[in-house]
Amino acid sequence: MSDQSLSNGSPEQTTRIAIFDDSEDALGCYVELLKKHSAHILAYKRPHLDPPLLTELEAFQPQLIIVDLLMDQDQNEGYRLMREIHKVDFLQDVPLVVCSNLINNSLWGRKERQRCVAAGATEVFGKIESFPEPEELLNLAQGSE
Repeated sequence: MSDQSLSNGSPEQTTRIAIFDDSEDALGCYVELLKKHSAHILAYKRPHLDPPLLTELEAFQPQLIIVDLLMDQDQNEGYRLMREIHKVDFLQDVPLVVCSNLINNSLWGRKERQRCVAAGATEVFGKIESFPEPEELLNLAQGSE
């Protein structure tokens, strides 16, 4: 799956979610879970906000952004992406959710969760131990309207 728009309805009628995750499997899971709930999804495998992507995001006006921490085998990519997102005016009020394999119930995983919140994450989930229900994600998105 490359960077693409995936939809189950028009953007005006659905919840708009932007997802940044370099795993095709993870992106596929998000799409399968959320398409049943009429979500319009922009899925990105690259962890950079370059000008064309910013233009696309501004036109899309996401109601929720989901970010994986570990992209390109470097957890700092996820944190760098979160910092970039917080610098963009039209994205500052959009809820930012981290969903990562690095988040778990170990001491290290709990510290990573705290680090995500300190970096501006609205909510933090583990992909394995606490993967969010679609309704949780949609509620976060609808709270941003």
